[in-house]
Amino acid sequence: MTPNDPEQLSSRWVAGITGGLFVFGLAVLVKLYVVSIKDGPALRESMRDRVVQERSVPASRGNIYSADGQLLATSMPVYELRWDASVVDEERFALHAQATAKGLQRLLGEKTASEWFRFLRDQHRDKKRYAFIAKNLSFSLYRKVKDLPMFKGSPFTTGLIAEERYTRLMPMGMLAQRTIGYWRPDAKAGLEAAYQSVLNGQDGKRWMQHFGKGQWKPIEADYEVEPRDGADIETTLDTRIQDIAHHALLERLEMYQAEHGSVIVMEVATGKIRAMVNLGREEGDSIYTELRNYAVWEKTEPGSTFKFAALLAALDTADDSNGSLLSPFALIALDTTPAQQRRIGELRSRSITRDIKPFSPPPIGTARRPGRIRVGYLSADFSQHATSQLIVEFLERRDSTRFETFLYSHSIADGSALQQRVRAACEHFVDVNDLSNLTVAERMRSDELDIVIDLKGHTRDSRFELLAYRPAAVQAAWLGYPASTGAHFIDYMIGDPIVLPLEHAPNYSEQIAQLPLNYQPNDRHRPLPDPTPRSELGLPEDAIVLCCFNQTYKISPFMLDVWTAILQAAPNTVLWILAWDRHVLVNLRREFDARGVAAERVIFAPKAPPARHLARLRAADLFLDTWPCNAHTTASEALWCGVPVLTVPGETFASRVAASLVTACGLPDLACKDAEAYANLAVALASEPQILQGVRAHLEQMRMELPLFDSGRFTREFEALLLRMHERAQAGLPPAPLPAELAPT
Repeated sequence: MTPNDPEQLSSRWVAGITGGLFVFGLAVLVKLYVVSIKDGPALRESMRDRVVQERSVPASRGNIYSADGQLLATSMPVYELRWDASVVDEERFALHAQATAKGLQRLLGEKTASEWFRFLRDQHRDKKRYAFIAKNLSFSLYRKVKDLPMFKGSPFTTGLIAEERYTRLMPMGMLAQRTIGYWRPDAKAGLEAAYQSVLNGQDGKRWMQHFGKGQWKPIEADYEVEPRDGADIETTLDTRIQDIAHHALLERLEMYQAEHGSVIVMEVATGKIRAMVNLGREEGDSIYTELRNYAVWEKTEPGSTFKFAALLAALDTADDSNGSLLSPFALIALDTTPAQQRRIGELRSRSITRDIKPFSPPPIGTARRPGRIRVGYLSADFSQHATSQLIVEFLERRDSTRFETFLYSHSIADGSALQQRVRAACEHFVDVNDLSNLTVAERMRSDELDIVIDLKGHTRDSRFELLAYRPAAVQAAWLGYPASTGAHFIDYMIGDPIVLPLEHAPNYSEQIAQLPLNYQPNDRHRPLPDPTPRSELGLPEDAIVLCCFNQTYKISPFMLDVWTAILQAAPNTVLWILAWDRHVLVNLRREFDARGVAAERVIFAPKAPPARHLARLRAADLFLDTWPCNAHTTASEALWCGVPVLTVPGETFASRVAASLVTACGLPDLACKDAEAYANLAVALASEPQILQGVRAHLEQMRMELPLFDSGRFTREFEALLLRMHERAQAGLPPAPLPAELAPT
């Protein structure tokens, strides 16, 4: 037989194919073993989780009533109906399909009886498991559909699937609409938001089965865990007074063709609000509706006036039942005492945490886990925000061998470079936007934090009330809110000897913890662009430019009087002010005109991005601060740009911030004893440009050596203070005042 004999070649092919089939079969057997024996349990569990899941069943939200017993807001169940046609047998369908089709036409319309019959016939023929029938049905209409011949009986024989949800209704229509407000995951306002924890109830649980294409239906008729409905609340509003006030305001708005207006009726003796009406219209619209709550939304009248009156009325009574409606931040810029600020903080804190039960402390003798001190920061401002501008380098300079840092963020994801720096600076960034307060606190507890620091207090978008659960052994407030929180669950308020002197301890529910030089960190990596030419900013080249870039809610009539006196005594000056919107611009121009200040002496600047703002700020000569609410980050920006800040410290934290900052720049004389000294010094500096230039040169030349901008030193001092808090807690000692101590260099 030759090597190329056909019979020999054929035998080789058969042998090769046989061998290949054997190897393939062996591989199949191995794979079957892996799938069925080794991975089988996990695959079966995964498949079960995909098909059957425990789903949440929303609770019915509580009602809101007026003082006279009228229903202002309620939750009504609505139903979405679907049909599992596969469970209906042929006999039942034949007997009841025609009558059911006629009933659906009568109850729901949308289709003729013939069309409904064809729909039912097609779904039944194709054994459709989740055919849509109707949505947003009331309970009574749902019951009528359920009583139709083919749907009457057990869902296991009829196939009718009813999915219940609740929708919020306001029986009184637009009456007090913005006061009642709303609550959604993406937005909140009014009473609905303030009393969310009371109204919301406790969701139930139910097992649901997946039928594909994102469709689920209940496995059983009953709940595994019954939902617990929310509690009702009764307001102080009187619908009769509310109605009268509503129509009276509407009449006046239409008469004067005004943009918007507000009416508040308050019992002076009790501080109870009997009516709150807010009507406005969009530009070009003739219909007035409740667009927003102008009574508290606006920084100018009527909001500013009402807030002050309402807050002071609330402070004069021991009743804190309406504490959740109070705005402690509103008192910061007003002429109030530190005691009043503590009082309003206490009222609000007690009100928003009354239903929170703290976690049980660890059992006696439980040892702390070994390792670094764990510090958590809670804020809504880990984004392009002043707070992040201040703390970013401090976070970057942390001693990560001693401290492990967690950021619990309910900030917007703005994607800014600043947000990225903040996130990258810490070991853990926890987005808690979609988590409840309880869940966030539980997460903090599971992270075994030693210290948690709130950066918001009673400011916008704060969630500091979740610290009432006591997730950490030591809890402190810092930076965001310049006053006592009034919260018993906050152990320390972090400041420095100027903003928080130890003798001010009676004004704080927290223990005072002092940093030795300044309480405010700064970022030395922030931009320092070249000055923008004055000609591009509308500023005169030959004048001394006095500026104030504070938000306008800090500018009182008193401050306008002081600035007017300075302008009159120093004719070579102009005043440069930030105009936040057209209303501010109009109002400030009117006020200066009434004081006899020529229009060309006051120049308004629009809002600008951070880098552009710093560039233009360098064109100013002197920053005129406001009180009782000082510039905070804005003052640091001015000093960073070489612009001296003139201020007057008062008794409150917010009125002493700028004094702390200028002292940390080696310029304590810029903190004047009173308004007269402030005006005299401003005039003197404006009249002696060489002296003013010397002060500016000090800031420019010493910038990187000044304590205010020495980020490394600040970080060491802050961490030393945290260590003192931690050591007291570990020793079983209660919080106590922590006077300033210089950290080792």
